[in-house]
Amino acid sequence: MSIGNILHISLMDGFIIHFIVIHIIKDLVASMCKENMLIFIHFNLLKKIQVGDVGGRIWAGKRDELEVAKKELIEGLKELENVLGDKPYFGGDTFGFVDISLIPFYSWFYTYEKLCNFKVEEECEKLIAWAKRCKQRDSVSKSVADEKEVYDFVVNYRKRFELD
Repeated sequence: MSIGNILHISLMDGFIIHFIVIHIIKDLVASMCKENMLIFIHFNLLKKIQVGDVGGRIWAGKRDELEVAKKELIEGLKELENVLGDKPYFGGDTFGFVDISLIPFYSWFYTYEKLCNFKVEEECEKLIAWAKRCKQRDSVSKSVADEKEVYDFVVNYRKRFELD
């Protein structure tokens, strides 16, 4: 994934980053029926926790604003983890729509950790296990941004706009 694609995804209006690529769509088709109710839950959950909005405040915010945003991010991630529960995927045993729409955020965790000096895994162990499980799928591993490329993009962005 190019930096241009990362920038385009990052700057989309609001927080919905539903960048679904052709590799992931194959997995979606297999679980559409079960997912109808999860789609409703998904959009309500996203509105409530606003992880992407908070994430944007972290990577594009001033240093003195990061601690508040970090706390909000952790709260939102913990809510996601509560919804996940002990299931392998948000839809239960099947990888589906909610997983597809949330997995791109995993690429940003490294950046959030570096900028805010914390480890997502220490706060949300089950959520990281879910993300690693998703990344084992070829459709996901071939489609989501590399976390180091995202971090490099953010570092350059922050330098350019003198945020550090």
